[in-house]
Amino acid sequence: MLDRKLTVPEIKCVSNLIRRYISMTSNENKIDLTGQHMHILCFIEDKQAQGRDVFQHDIETELNVRPSTATAILNVLEKNGYIRREPIKKDARMKRLVLTEKADGVKSLAFNMLLDAESHITEGIASEDIDVFFRVIEKMKENLCDKNKSDN
Repeated sequence: MLDRKLTVPEIKCVSNLIRRYISMTSNENKIDLTGQHMHILCFIEDKQAQGRDVFQHDIETELNVRPSTATAILNVLEKNGYIRREPIKKDARMKRLVLTEKADGVKSLAFNMLLDAESHITEGIASEDIDVFFRVIEKMKENLCDKNKSDN
């Protein structure tokens, strides 16, 4: 028997709790976006505000998801009218992701919902502890990425 808790079940538990919190908040605000959808819309908005085009590959990298997963998520956002894909002049095969008017209408609400979730999740935790959390979580991600690279 281990003398400490295992990290994987705890991370999964927190992930589930965050997903439920975001879902509840989305339902209260009557928007049909998941936390992941909101994250993507905010990411696209941020990059576009910096004058950068955003492509599916950027979403794959930002969320650390496989191309098939990114495609499925982006298809839902496109089907629901939040984004559109536009070919670029240099290479018509490449499609940049562009927010639609519908996304413009909910992006500030989505951003505020994410900030509210962040505030709720980190309530009562010292900033030094949050800094430690980010160092630890980055190291965990690095360990997993290194392992995934070595297995391929």
